[in-house]
Amino acid sequence: MKKNIIALIGTFVVLISNLHAQNSDHVYFTNGFKIEELSHSSAVVWTRLCKSEKPAPIKHQQKGAPFRSPIDFDNNMPVNEMDGAVEGSFGQISIEVRSKDTVINTPWEYVSEYKDFTLKHRITGLKSNTEHTVTVKGRKSTEAPITEIQGRFTTAPLANEPIPVLFTSSTCQYFWSYDDPERGFKIYDNMLKLNPLFHCQTGDYVYYDKAGPMAYNLELARHKWHAINSWPSLNNFYNNTPFTYKRTTTMY
Repeated sequence: MKKNIIALIGTFVVLISNLHAQNSDHVYFTNGFKIEELSHSSAVVWTRLCKSEKPAPIKHQQKGAPFRSPIDFDNNMPVNEMDGAVEGSFGQISIEVRSKDTVINTPWEYVSEYKDFTLKHRITGLKSNTEHTVTVKGRKSTEAPITEIQGRFTTAPLANEPIPVLFTSSTCQYFWSYDDPERGFKIYDNMLKLNPLFHCQTGDYVYYDKAGPMAYNLELARHKWHAINSWPSLNNFYNNTPFTYKRTTTMY
């Protein structure tokens, strides 16, 4: 009986492995997307095509407050094995923006390793003070399955169109200061409940000069963005809240 159970478990593992191999042509939006440079008639959509559905798991424990930096972090370990790592994927991206009476679809565009598998596309011809839904689509090739994520935003009003405005703001966030091991930062889920028209990041979005890792080169610097953007709370928030920034914070 025991041997039969072990044999069944072995067969199940093989089937799962085969299924994973068959699904290797999938791509994912593990880093979500962001709506930037919002105006009354346009918006910029940023996103990144990813190889895996979830980031690399967190293996290191945190120190105490205030920054909760990781304990015994090896800055020289392979970057794709670091906590929160998200590898990029070659493929194509298309964006659909839809309002109650308008549908705009962008052509499929390839992403490359040169730009870290990211895409920035300006959508124009939008109506002011109007809610729009966004659907970002990705695929590895023309024959491969399509992955989709969705969100929404409201365009800015015209200059002479007064409306009440509620927005949120944050500053100085550090990946290892997370307070929810599953979702990342509780504040993002709470800010989303307010349904703000936009969010302003007034200081550092990532810290290149804090451990976990210290960003000595471009690959490590990019990892910082991959890790912070893989938290589900940030994904949910920025997929539904336009993003602006002040000081030196930029999306690469």
